[in-house]
Amino acid sequence: LGPIVGFNVITAFGGHGLPHWTIPGYLFLLPLLGAAVAERMERGERWPRYWLHGSVVAFLLLFAVATTHAVTGWISEISPRLLARYDPTDDVLEWTELPDRLREWGQPTPGVVLAGGRWGDAARVARVLGPETTVTSVGEDPRGWEYVLSQRELVGSDVLLVVNRRWVDQEPLLTYAPWFERVEPVGSFRVWRAGRPEFTVSVYLGRGLRRPIPFRRSL
Repeated sequence: LGPIVGFNVITAFGGHGLPHWTIPGYLFLLPLLGAAVAERMERGERWPRYWLHGSVVAFLLLFAVATTHAVTGWISEISPRLLARYDPTDDVLEWTELPDRLREWGQPTPGVVLAGGRWGDAARVARVLGPETTVTSVGEDPRGWEYVLSQRELVGSDVLLVVNRRWVDQEPLLTYAPWFERVEPVGSFRVWRAGRPEFTVSVYLGRGLRRPIPFRRSL
């Protein structure tokens, strides 16, 4: 009950929360649910069997909807407004064009640190560039990347920032300008799904990080 009640109370009074925060509590309920279902089936009750079959069918349907949309984007085709603000399947789209574009732009040059504008951006950059490339996150929400290479260690360094434009509130040149000696646009590319552009990723060169950017964690 701790995670389930605790986090739901926090969000009920206006705090921010995410669904997976309560999952540890639900995991401990699964053995209790299994025992209750088994007991009723042993008594000859028929509804638990129907419920189990229905649960399997419902899961397969939801899984099919999610995976086919992740590949084709068909939900956005049917209802463009539904996922216009946020499409969770964007997280599975690979930024495969990034390595070629960086080579085309001659980046990163020696001494330049490669970083994502958010923790999620950094993760996608690291995934497509591989473990031989050092990546961190420079911005308001670096999360675990702060323990890989902290912004304090980067003061005075040049940083190549890779930013998913879908999540920014304003032009990154304006966002990062106060924290660097200057910020130069390098280039942009589109991330595609089934032949359709989903969002834009932009790359900027921040010259001389003046000081760490204060944390402002987003969900």
